[in-house]
Amino acid sequence: MTDDIIPNNAITASSTHNEGSVGPAFGRLHRENNGGAWCPKGQISTESYEWLQVDLDGYHIIRGIAVQGRFGNGQGREYAEEFLIEYWRPGISKWVRYTNRTGIYIFEGNENTYTPKYQAFEPYIVAEKIRVVPYSQNIRTVCMRVELYGCEWTQGIVSYTIPQGDRFSSTVDLSDKIYDGGRDDSTLHDGLGQLTDGVEGGDNFKAEYSKFGKGYEWVGWRNDSTHSNPLEMIFEFDTVRNFSAAYFYCNNQHTKDVSLFNSAKFWFSVGGQWYVEEPLVFKNMHNPLPEKARNVTIRLHHKVGKFVKVQLAYRSGWILLSEVSFSSTIANGTFLPEEEPIAPPVVFPTVTEDPIIKQHVGILIGILAAVIMLLMLVIFIITVRNRQRKHTTPHAILKPIGTADNRVTINMKDLALQYQPKYALNGNIYGQVNLDDPDKLLYQEPADFKTPIYPATYSNADSSREYAVPQDITTPRSPKTLNRNCSPPTFGRAIRTQSPTEHYYAATDVVASLPNIQGVSGNTVYSVPSLDLSTSSANSSGDDSSATLRNSPHLSTTTQVREVPRHRIRVLEKIGEGPFGEVHLAEAEGIPELVDVPCTFGSKSFVAIKSLHRNSSEAARKEFYKEVKILSRIRDQNISHILGVCTRDEPLSMIVEYSEHGDLNEFLNEHLPDTFAPSGATKTLSHGTLIFMATQIASGMKYLESLNFVHRDLATRNCLVGAGYAIKICDFAMSRSEYKLDYYRMQGGRSMLPVRWMSWESILFGRFSTKSDVWAFAVTLWEMLTFARQKPFTNCSDDMVVENARHMYNMDGRAVQLNQPPECPKEILDLMRECWQRNEADRPNFREIHLFLQRKNLGYSPQA
Repeated sequence: MTDDIIPNNAITASSTHNEGSVGPAFGRLHRENNGGAWCPKGQISTESYEWLQVDLDGYHIIRGIAVQGRFGNGQGREYAEEFLIEYWRPGISKWVRYTNRTGIYIFEGNENTYTPKYQAFEPYIVAEKIRVVPYSQNIRTVCMRVELYGCEWTQGIVSYTIPQGDRFSSTVDLSDKIYDGGRDDSTLHDGLGQLTDGVEGGDNFKAEYSKFGKGYEWVGWRNDSTHSNPLEMIFEFDTVRNFSAAYFYCNNQHTKDVSLFNSAKFWFSVGGQWYVEEPLVFKNMHNPLPEKARNVTIRLHHKVGKFVKVQLAYRSGWILLSEVSFSSTIANGTFLPEEEPIAPPVVFPTVTEDPIIKQHVGILIGILAAVIMLLMLVIFIITVRNRQRKHTTPHAILKPIGTADNRVTINMKDLALQYQPKYALNGNIYGQVNLDDPDKLLYQEPADFKTPIYPATYSNADSSREYAVPQDITTPRSPKTLNRNCSPPTFGRAIRTQSPTEHYYAATDVVASLPNIQGVSGNTVYSVPSLDLSTSSANSSGDDSSATLRNSPHLSTTTQVREVPRHRIRVLEKIGEGPFGEVHLAEAEGIPELVDVPCTFGSKSFVAIKSLHRNSSEAARKEFYKEVKILSRIRDQNISHILGVCTRDEPLSMIVEYSEHGDLNEFLNEHLPDTFAPSGATKTLSHGTLIFMATQIASGMKYLESLNFVHRDLATRNCLVGAGYAIKICDFAMSRSEYKLDYYRMQGGRSMLPVRWMSWESILFGRFSTKSDVWAFAVTLWEMLTFARQKPFTNCSDDMVVENARHMYNMDGRAVQLNQPPECPKEILDLMRECWQRNEADRPNFREIHLFLQRKNLGYSPQA
């Protein structure tokens, strides 16, 4: 503008006070020609819409602007205190109001008539026309001089069409947050955004490299989301171009289930409607290590087109892109749009009627009818005999297990997906829980029975349980393994045990599903003793300020859950969903005034809201109140407990504790061990800190064990981290989409089980107890010592994990354990192996685990 590179006819305005003295052509920075600025005809306010427009004659990048008032050789008094920016380019249906990364769209202007005010645009603007719109809180006369800073847009990309990115977690949003085009059904079209903003993301997408939030620089898609694999993108360019290369800046943090794409296909088109040529195919032979973001370059061999369609195929759970660019030049020549491809004519073969075949048709039909009748008769006879056998032989005894000759053979597909024997426990039958029946979702009775006593797994184990290394019984190892992709070295040494002295019995006439452990709002539900679970939404006196829940004989005090006014709850985002409800992250105000629990975050604190869907069935509502009553009995500093309820109107909601640092899995992923961290790294954790947090988990589980409550889904994802590394055990990780791959879906997806954390008896027989929680605690401890960089048994599929449980059941010497984490002390490894004993009676209880960890952590105090 100042150097007259932009001609006068490229500068227009909505109006002018006087074309000859203060017209748009005089709105150039540092110029005092005629009236000395552009002055619109009307006065400016918050409702006015006057603008100075600059036509840039082609696509340009605008990185900043400077504005100035009318000095007029000392006579001027007019300037704009604030202004807005609008821009346009071909392909955009309307003018776009510019908003920077922090959400600001009203920019600070001048304070006087002579001092320029510069504003940088972050992200930069790609446009062909720019409008400067003066803005004022008070009605006033405004004059402006402007200067634009930028350069030509040489990339040539004018828009891209992609599916909108997905949210990775409650704190990591991988959507395209600055896209300036249209949005239809989760598809972004006719715009530009983060893939072309020139900013490359860091290696760890869950770290906060800028003030805009974690993962801000990345756009990511989940493998199981709609239209995400292969990921399809369409890029439109300003004209027909000759392409030599494409560049994709990708994340490769494969321990977070994120990796580079495996293959890419490119189609080129002039018109953009038909892609008639065969695609250009690229196979990405990448090395997954190290976990550094990188640029993947693909040669395009001088293909020509105005539109480029790209499909990226990937096998990992996520694909993350930060930047996409192309190396191209404007193509020479005349290029016509492609025509619709003509489908080849369909040729129907001429069929001549064979008189011989016609004669035999009747005979063939008769034979087929006879065969069908015979099969129906056989099926009928088999059905009758099975019914007779069911009434005469109700039980069959399994053969003793232990040797190759008498070992039981189990079909794992049947076992994992549909088979579970039922046991009579103290007069109650523990068995199937149907997801479609919400009345049976919550609070099954745990397996409170005496397990068969087997000989000790290791003959020289220390009876004082100080977790000494068991003696490794050296026996010839079977050459067979779980799978060539799931080798024993991944998990450590195999388990060697002796044959049991007693046999398991199973009912052959019972075929039941493994239990469903998911509650109405998607969270895991505790398995609890048979207590009085009668519920009511309010007390009998009619006081609706609280819901009185009478206690059981196991707990001496009466617990009263307070009714929380909804206006004191501000919902922030949905973090999970279940079959009959949802879980939201919220901010609660005045929690100390509402319930008698301590609050360390001042007058406001983070909470989780578990709510039912509106107009839920009566059965679901009853289960909701059951869960409220159960949770109201829990009062331990290391367990997330209920703070209040909202039951006066729909939706029914319960408020439970949340912690400021989120769940432990995310927390560990954001940190490094202090022994491996590079110099200058700020987010590190010492071994003492890990044991300090593990001790708190053991303390919370010791409390649940004292009540005979079984958690059934203990993992780092179900532990919350607060100030000072304070840990609280929670139960809603199952409802969160980012942990969907941690659960094994069975029975058509209706039942979800965390098989990688479950003991063998829980996987095979659906038997949950405090000793199965001990098993899960050891897996959780393993997660912590590996900083949650990978899932347990990461090289095995879920079916192979279930097969490993079968090997432990059969004691065939082929079962494997998790490998030793780096820098894991011998005594901690021994503790984990004790928790993974085959015989439940040989596993320690949480009181012993807690005492052991306390001794190992003596003298440690968390740093503020």
